[in-house]
Amino acid sequence: MFKNLEAEMARYDIAPKDLAECISVNERTMRSYLSGTSRIAWEDARKIKHRYFPQFEIEYLFYFVKEDAAS
Repeated sequence: MFKNLEAEMARYDIAPKDLAECISVNERTMRSYLSGTSRIAWEDARKIKHRYFPQFEIEYLFYFVKEDAAS
């Protein structure tokens, strides 16, 4: 999961649908990227960062936190 990205999305009221439109994928695919089920391409991550979060470092936004099975 991209916890930092999700936190900033909530802070700035940006929905997964908005990010999906930015990189020309459907919302389901975007949710798969956010959950870590699928890998997001680096170029797509850059597009999202530049369009919605230019003030943040890409490494901060797309820092991946693996969820424990016990969680």
